Amino acid sequence: MFAAASLLAPLLEALDAKVQAADDAIEVGIQADPALRRRREIIRSVPGCGPLTAASLCAELPELGSATPAEAASTAAAASAVAASIRASCSTWPPPPRSVGTRPCAPSTRV
Repeated sequence: MFAAASLLAPLLEALDAKVQAADDAIEVGIQADPALRRRREIIRSVPGCGPLTAASLCAELPELGSATPAEAASTAAAASAVAASIRASCSTWPPPPRSVGTRPCAPSTRV
């Protein structure tokens, strides 16, 4: 086991460096845009929202902070409907941990 760990250590260090470089690039992009920087500050003020969550929400939901209440409610309703559909299609909820390369939920065999 020790031999495998010593072989993987350089690869893990290289991957850590790549992740750090990506995090740094994201930070530079957010700092360069005052609107993104403000949006991230607001998101980070929510308890439990760390830097990764804030950056992800800024990237994936650019409408945050600019949507009207009706648009925000519509998005929330759509997300809730999708989640309900996924739960209904799974034979167990929450789904059990999955193996690499498998579907998150097998089709239900219920009649």
